[in-house]
Amino acid sequence: MGLQVGPRGVEAWEVTPVPAEVRAPSPAVPAPRLELEVQGLLADVHRLPASRPALLRVVQLADSPDCSARALAEAAAVDPAFTARLLQLANSAYYGRPGRVTAIGPAVGVLGAETLRGLAVTMALGLAGEHGPLPEGFSDRAAATAAGSRLVASLVDAEPGDAFCVGLLREVGQALLFRAAPQSYPALLASCDEAGLAAAERTWCGTTSGELAAQALAGAGLPASVCRTIAAAQLDDEQRRLPATPLGRALRGGVVLARAVAGGEIDDATTAELVALTDGALDERAAGVLVLRAASQAAGISAALD
Repeated sequence: MGLQVGPRGVEAWEVTPVPAEVRAPSPAVPAPRLELEVQGLLADVHRLPASRPALLRVVQLADSPDCSARALAEAAAVDPAFTARLLQLANSAYYGRPGRVTAIGPAVGVLGAETLRGLAVTMALGLAGEHGPLPEGFSDRAAATAAGSRLVASLVDAEPGDAFCVGLLREVGQALLFRAAPQSYPALLASCDEAGLAAAERTWCGTTSGELAAQALAGAGLPASVCRTIAAAQLDDEQRRLPATPLGRALRGGVVLARAVAGGEIDDATTAELVALTDGALDERAAGVLVLRAASQAAGISAALD
């Protein structure tokens, strides 16, 4: 069973099984035995948000064109742990207001609806560290990708708030698979590059982290455009092609910037990819400045996610 985003959100379609004799899993990866566990994981994923009704209410309100900052603040205030995260993020260096935001209302005004939505989903799915281990560096990558995606958004005509959200949630599927198989999934990640990850995951457990993320995020109430972008990002990696949509390009730019932030430098390949993604809006010098800005902003976001 696979997933796609159609007119009614995430839909399922039948996938013809690959004959065992033509499968070629990496020798470092244990034999695929997670079919039932993945289905159980999906059931668990759907149950988690229901245990945090205030977070689901925030997601619903954030997606409404008639939503007010006051209504968002009232919904968020029902969940004390979420309120604490919002205040921490609003006071981070990323927003340039350290120690000046002391109430949930002003925090909502500083962060914006899309950022609240992304953080609410992260916590609703248990990916803020309170429901068990996460892949190494998960929060740092999420923070850097979110910051980078927002920075690139203005250069590719994408909505900055949505770009931040998809950057923050890009690795949700990987985190969920890590929770399901904390021994074998890291071995699978280590056995292939980004372009080969989708094929390796399909062989291993019958789905991909992008498809799993799309279903989990749709179940948590995120709009189809966000789910579609995150699922398509992995397919674009697999096909080695540029994303087709502005939001997809912003997300890819965020991934590129996050990689440069983690490596501590920007090389020629990184610069070339950023130039291509932005249709030349960035040159080599501007790309270097963008990496520095992403690194600075990611530090504040990461502190609020840990």
